[in-house]
Amino acid sequence: MNYVTRQFEDEAIDLEVLVPGYNNLYTRVRRFYREGKWSFEDMDTNMVIRTDGTGPAELVVLGSSFLPTDSSRLAFSNGRDQIRRVTDGWRLDAFNGNWREYDADGLIKTTGRESVTMQRYLHTAGKLTGLAGPDGTPVITFEWNGNQISAVEDNANNRVEYEYESGRLSKVTDSHGGVTTYLYDGAGRMNRYVDATGLGHNLTVDGSGYALALLDDSGAGRNFLYSYDKLRREYYFSEKFTNGVIRESWYDAQGSLRMAKINGQLAREVLTDGRTEYLRYGDGSEVVQEYDEFGGVVKVTSPDGAVQRYEHDPVTRQTRRAIDPAGTVNEWDWDSSGNLLEFREAVGLPVQRVSTFTYDASGNPLTYKVTAADGIADTVTTWAYNAQGRLLTQTDPAGRVTKYEEYDDHGFATRKVLPGNHAMEYEWDNSGRKVSETNALGHRWQFEYDAFNNLTATIGTGAKRLETVYNIDNLPVSKKDVLGNTLTTKYGPDGRVVEEKDATGRVTLRAYDVFGRLASVTTPAGDVTSYEYADTDPEGQRPVAIVYPTFTRRFTYNTALRRVTTEDWNGNTKLNTMVNEIDTRGNIVKTTDSLNRVQTFEWDALGRLVRTVKPGGVEERMTWNRFDKVSSYTSPDGKVWRWNYNPDGQLAKDISPEGRERSRTYGANGLLEKTTEGNGDIEEITWDAAGRKTGLKYYAGSAPTTVQKSFTFTWNADNQLTGWTSGNGASATWVLDDKGRKTQETLNYGPFSKTLHWTYNADDQRATFTMPSGEVLTYGYDEGGKLQSIDLPGSGQITWTGRSWSRVTGLSLPGGLTQSFAYDALRRPASMTLNSAGGDPLHSWTLQYDSQNRILSRTMDGALDTYTYDDADRILTASTVVSTYDIRGNRTSMTGTTGNWTYNDDDELTAVGSDVYVHDARGSRTSGGGRTFTWDADGRLASVTTGGVTAAYTYDPFGRRLSKTVAGVTTYYGYSSEGLIAEYDATGAQLCSYGYEPSSPFGQRALWRKTASAVHWYVFDQLGTPWLLVDSNGGVVWRAAYGPNGAANVQIATVENNLRLPGQYFDNESGLHYNWNRYYDPATGRYLSRDPVRDEYNHFLYAQNDLLTKTDPDGLRAKVSVPIPATGGVCRVYTSLDFCECGVSCGVPKLEKKIGGVECKAEVDLNICNDRKSWPPKPKVCAAVGCEKGQCKAELFKACYNFNGDPGKRGEASGLEFGCKLGSGGPELSGGPPPIFNSNDRDGWGY
Repeated sequence: MNYVTRQFEDEAIDLEVLVPGYNNLYTRVRRFYREGKWSFEDMDTNMVIRTDGTGPAELVVLGSSFLPTDSSRLAFSNGRDQIRRVTDGWRLDAFNGNWREYDADGLIKTTGRESVTMQRYLHTAGKLTGLAGPDGTPVITFEWNGNQISAVEDNANNRVEYEYESGRLSKVTDSHGGVTTYLYDGAGRMNRYVDATGLGHNLTVDGSGYALALLDDSGAGRNFLYSYDKLRREYYFSEKFTNGVIRESWYDAQGSLRMAKINGQLAREVLTDGRTEYLRYGDGSEVVQEYDEFGGVVKVTSPDGAVQRYEHDPVTRQTRRAIDPAGTVNEWDWDSSGNLLEFREAVGLPVQRVSTFTYDASGNPLTYKVTAADGIADTVTTWAYNAQGRLLTQTDPAGRVTKYEEYDDHGFATRKVLPGNHAMEYEWDNSGRKVSETNALGHRWQFEYDAFNNLTATIGTGAKRLETVYNIDNLPVSKKDVLGNTLTTKYGPDGRVVEEKDATGRVTLRAYDVFGRLASVTTPAGDVTSYEYADTDPEGQRPVAIVYPTFTRRFTYNTALRRVTTEDWNGNTKLNTMVNEIDTRGNIVKTTDSLNRVQTFEWDALGRLVRTVKPGGVEERMTWNRFDKVSSYTSPDGKVWRWNYNPDGQLAKDISPEGRERSRTYGANGLLEKTTEGNGDIEEITWDAAGRKTGLKYYAGSAPTTVQKSFTFTWNADNQLTGWTSGNGASATWVLDDKGRKTQETLNYGPFSKTLHWTYNADDQRATFTMPSGEVLTYGYDEGGKLQSIDLPGSGQITWTGRSWSRVTGLSLPGGLTQSFAYDALRRPASMTLNSAGGDPLHSWTLQYDSQNRILSRTMDGALDTYTYDDADRILTASTVVSTYDIRGNRTSMTGTTGNWTYNDDDELTAVGSDVYVHDARGSRTSGGGRTFTWDADGRLASVTTGGVTAAYTYDPFGRRLSKTVAGVTTYYGYSSEGLIAEYDATGAQLCSYGYEPSSPFGQRALWRKTASAVHWYVFDQLGTPWLLVDSNGGVVWRAAYGPNGAANVQIATVENNLRLPGQYFDNESGLHYNWNRYYDPATGRYLSRDPVRDEYNHFLYAQNDLLTKTDPDGLRAKVSVPIPATGGVCRVYTSLDFCECGVSCGVPKLEKKIGGVECKAEVDLNICNDRKSWPPKPKVCAAVGCEKGQCKAELFKACYNFNGDPGKRGEASGLEFGCKLGSGGPELSGGPPPIFNSNDRDGWGY
């Protein structure tokens, strides 16, 4: 609605076409309804030449008047932009680098920006007949019927037709046959239209033609009110929505927004004083922007007082210098064509990084070089082109070459050869959209689009289709999978999601308040989460409270101190508090929890974490290289891990504090081919032409030329793994359905084979599972999609009898046994009771927590245990057992052991008193505790000898143990995706089986153990550690209590049970716990070998020495078993940082700057609630700078820092990554300066 003319306005994009040969350049057909008539965008771009008899006296473009600058009348100006005569007409040059060229009569010919031509216009007899790309190739044609456009069509035959009545546009038929109709009143004013979805919209106007209301046929919409203050020369506009929201806006005479309110509450106000602009918000915060005489921002002051400064080239207006609030300087050098020549980061500081670029005469980049003082030689990427300027090769810093060998007639690359000589082939339609992709193995995918370039279908091998349908606003409304199951989404009038329905009809609802703010989310199970906001926040940019079903989370924002406080409340009881403090650049510098424990963070000038000090004074330091990857980590006791990288940023070597090295080599395709461990063990990897792993070979360091162990892998055409074969004869084959779900698996152990079967429902949930024995388990689900029952043939049914906020509150077992569970307000397990069929309690436990989720006491069947912790949340006392630790978490003493526990610099246990422990150069224990160990070249335990008895083990390629042999007796193991499901003897006879909830975490919380004679039911503690096995009458057949390190004191063992801590299996022959990827020693509370992924600060600890709330079911990393509730929904930029509720990743809006035809983007995304299963949440921050031009896209750098895990692995970064969407033209690279918000920059022209 136009608040000046008070008339209804509309616009529509009928076609949008990617210009062939230009990756991010689109041309479009757009029409406008203004001042009571329809017009086409490209019809209004001609220049009007007004003469006074002696020559041109005034030139008018888009309503803006240009007057002569002198008597020659060769140059005209509107005070900001210039028009000058050229040889064959006129050229308009805008202040922002845009330009237009006209013929002598004012017909537009071309448009562009700086040195780049963007679009050409084709005319016949003074009428626009087509739009063409920069090279003159027609892209869209116009058809005329007299003086009216009757149709437009692109090169892909997408056609839009127009019909008229009484000279007015009455009907538009889009390229998919959708029809939009327009109706008018007697005065020729539009009063109704029906969109292509069939929804009618009704416009009410008064006698002067002023718009009063716009309502759809359901009555939803808005009413309008206008006024004009002549004294203040100010326009007023009000929209009252039928849902009760009232939006009011005030504008000055130039059309700039001066104030906005929502339901009477101030949202923002803009004041100006000379070249200073004040942006004031409803919460009282203010952003101040200062401009130079050319309209460029030179200073921005944030609400927290942080100041960002900019300097611009006086001629080109490019930003050449920026100084951030911490004083860090970045500088840019540009050539006259707008190409970036050099980008200097952190100028003058030790971490300074310099990127330099060279170009050919056409502006295509030739070289990109990065220099930094990190001990790495200059890294250089180069490009080469053919005579037509099409990219031929890209050579990365490691010398690997990507070739672009063939192009189609439109300049799109149809054949690309990757390093390693693997060819990819592509097909493009006339609109420049990729319609097929074929990999080096001949596997082909196809793509379909609608007229607005939305991807509507992806067709995989075997004609498997994924389809998406969009509404008139290009929002996805339904998604259909390859089996025809459909997910649907409904939107409100403002485009916000109001309903999501899954394939089985389960609905998630979103509601909004009278301000249009998210008010609540209701899950299919009926759980409601609601949101509250301050009166000064009518736009709902940050909540002050989120009300969950069982507790309320409140937020306090302090702009001046850059502090956010989060508190959890249960009624009037405060449960916990977390305070985050942020520096002027948006980095978290301090956190304080409810126990007043403080953690601090220091960052370098490039925004990388270089130092943390944790509670108790535990200090860690990191250094970084030019790729924004961690190059060293210094532990609290001064021990240093180092990482070396190849010229292309790939990890080449890691070096432990003891000087042990693990090295990596990569193939011509850039994929890892070989890893050599510190003890000489070798892993070799082979890959196929599609980049899929096809083989593994392992060589022991003692025999480096002899294959000790090997695996090969098979894949289908959809890049899904379908099987493997071991060098020792074991193998597995999988059958997958069209969605890639496993429906059958056959595992060949050698002496025998076992087969599993699965079926699924429409929501991809397990419907049935057929065991190798032929036993079929059937699963049922409730209306919320939660598991409700499992039918066990011959045993009865397990029933989930209650849930509270998705947590199980009741479980009924065959025979009448029941389990009841209770939780505190934060959803932490509080108690469990096992009852007999008659309701008598048989077993129970209760827990008490502190505000940081640490268990302070546990009462198990009346027996009380109490616990204390150090500042790192490690258990110090467990009733009568006391432990101490060094600063790296290694235990130094424990009640019940004699003497000190000692370690080397790699955290390998060397002694407990007089008992000596030895490790090999790979970090695997070879002796100690009365046992000796051997390891295979894959780093897996091959055998253990205890008291003269040797046990030997074999594994599948994923580290799952297939067999163990003790004293000549072999036991085999079978698995499903949930964990161990069966044990077999040497003939394949089933010894026992296990059952789980479908899709539960691997190896955790088995529900039952079954033998040929009986079924017994597990009873767990809060972690999922079994304390009891009972029969269907409640009789205890196995009972254990556990020590502080998880060693079971078995008290009743009528039947055998080897399940222990989550994911662990007890080996009686050694006393060890098999833990999937490693073995755990409960005698020492440590793993026998180093963490394979090495992403925690100490590679041998189990569950970070907290066995009450943390687990490690896969032997790779500790996991919190009592997570802070996941939440969702709202975030906003607060001072320099985004504060988001847990579970939502929100980032600074994408920031863009176009330079010389290049679209450069700097993006920052911070998820302050990353790793929400721990507390405090560990933020993850990502930043990237990249550019696009033509078919090519370059990511100059991307870096992420994840606070979770070992600091040496927290940083993930990449240097330059360059690729083309396979067309002609060279990329023009740039690392543009931080974008600046300009409230007056409404479009590319400013008028």
